[in-house]
Amino acid sequence: MDACGQFYINGQQVTVQFTNDCLQWTQTSDGKQVVVKSENILSCTRVADETDFTVIYAAHSKQCKLREASVTFSGTSDEARNLSEKIQNYLEDNKRPHRLLILINPQSGKKRGYKDFINKVQPILRRCGVEFYPEVTTKKGEPTEIIRKYDLSTIDGLVAMGGDGFYCECLNALIKRTQEMSGVNFNDSTAELVSPTVPIGILPAGTGDYVVQYLHGTKCLVTAVLRILMGKSVYTNSASVHEDNKCLAHSGLVLGFGLFGDMMHHCEKYRWMGSNRYNIIPLASLLKRRTVDVEIEYLPSKSSESSGRSRAFRRQISLPEVNNKVKTTPRLRRQSSVPDILSDKPNGWRKTTGRVYAVDTHPIVMAEKHGRMRPCFGTDTLTMTVTDKCSISKHIQQLTMVNDEKPDCYNFEFIRQMRVDAYRVRLPNTSVRRTEHGEKELEKNYFINCDGEAIRLTTPQFEVRFHRNVVALFGSPPT
Repeated sequence: MDACGQFYINGQQVTVQFTNDCLQWTQTSDGKQVVVKSENILSCTRVADETDFTVIYAAHSKQCKLREASVTFSGTSDEARNLSEKIQNYLEDNKRPHRLLILINPQSGKKRGYKDFINKVQPILRRCGVEFYPEVTTKKGEPTEIIRKYDLSTIDGLVAMGGDGFYCECLNALIKRTQEMSGVNFNDSTAELVSPTVPIGILPAGTGDYVVQYLHGTKCLVTAVLRILMGKSVYTNSASVHEDNKCLAHSGLVLGFGLFGDMMHHCEKYRWMGSNRYNIIPLASLLKRRTVDVEIEYLPSKSSESSGRSRAFRRQISLPEVNNKVKTTPRLRRQSSVPDILSDKPNGWRKTTGRVYAVDTHPIVMAEKHGRMRPCFGTDTLTMTVTDKCSISKHIQQLTMVNDEKPDCYNFEFIRQMRVDAYRVRLPNTSVRRTEHGEKELEKNYFINCDGEAIRLTTPQFEVRFHRNVVALFGSPPT
C-alpha cells in the first residue's frame, strides 16, 4: 500500500508518502512536514489533465472540532495516477459512505435546519463527491412514512438533521422497517431485534443535541458532517417502551417517567417560547413535582446476576464493568423509607414498591472518567434509576450535580439504581376510563419523556426492554 513521489504544492517541491496510517508531505526547501491521518481523508480526485489530484481531509481545529481542508499535488502523469489510485483504493477498502439519505426537520431548534443544510452541509458533500438525497419533513411521523417505502439497499447511511427528538423518530423508523423486512414483530417486547445494516448519522439542528455532543465531544455542525464522511461508527443501545401489547417507541437517549415526563409535557405546551422554554419550564415543573405510587417488577441483567443476589437492588453508581470502584463520599441522609424487595418470582422477575418522583432509563450510560461523568455507548446492561420521595432542596442539589456531570451525582439515599434487562411499572391507584369516542385514558395524566417527546400513557402499566447494540451511529466518541 505504501506509495511515494515528488510533487509540487503551489510551486513548492515536496516529497509525498502515503501509507495505511497517514499521508505526509515534506517541503524540500526547509523540511517542514505535514501529516494527515489516513482515517481523516475524505476524498481524492484527479483533474482533467491527470497531472494533478486533490485530497480533501478533516483537520483538527479547537478542542474536539474538525474543519474541512484540502491540498492539491502536481506532478507527472504516472506519479499522480499511482499515488491517487493508492489513496482511492484505501478509501474504498475502508468504506467511506458515498450515498446518503438525509431527512431534515426544518422546525427543529431555531428553525435553521434547511438553511444550514443548503449553506453548510450541501457544499461539503458535493466537494467530497458524495451522492445525497435530501427529504424535508413537514409533519411528525413523516420519517416513518419515508423510510417504510425507501430502498435501503441503495444508501450507505441515513442522516437525521434536527434535534434529539427527530433523531429518535428516525431511529424508530429504521428499527421498525428492519423488523418488518426481517419478519420480526416490532410490538413484541420479548422479540430479539435485528440490527439495521444502515448506520445513522446525526446533524445537529435542535435545542439540546445531546447525542451529537456525546458522539463527537462538540455540537459543531461541520464536525458532525465530517465525522459522517469519515465513515467510522459506534454501536449504541436502545430501550423500548411498551403499553397494551404495543411498542410506543424506542429511546436512544433518555426514557423518563414521572417528573421528567411531566417536564417535557409542560415544555410542549409552551412551544411559543422557543428554546427558552427548556430553561424556565423544567424549574417550574420541579417546584410542582408530584409523587406517584408504583409497583415495579424488574428483571436483573445477566451480568448483575453473575455477581450474586446481594447486588439485586441496591443504591449504586452506574459504572462500566471494568471500573467497580465506587467513591466513598458519605451518603446524604435518607429522606423517606422505601420498602425492600417484596418477592422473587420463579422466572427471575423481582418486585418492589414505593412512592417515587421518577423512574428513568438512559440507553447511553454516563460513566465516571477523569473525575466527570462521560457517555458510554454499547454497555452490557440497562440502568434503571428510581428517585424516591425527598426534600426539594436535596432533589435540586442532586439534579444540579447530574447537570454538572459530577461523578457522585447518584450517591444519594433517595436514588436507587439497578442494572436490568427489563422492567415494568404499574400504577396501582390509577384507574382507566373510556372517552366519549371509546378510547382509553387514565383518570390522571402521566407522561413518558422519550428523547424529548412527551408520550401520554393510556393504561396504568408500561414495560421497558433493553436492546444492546441495536443500531450503529456515525461518529467516534472522544476518549
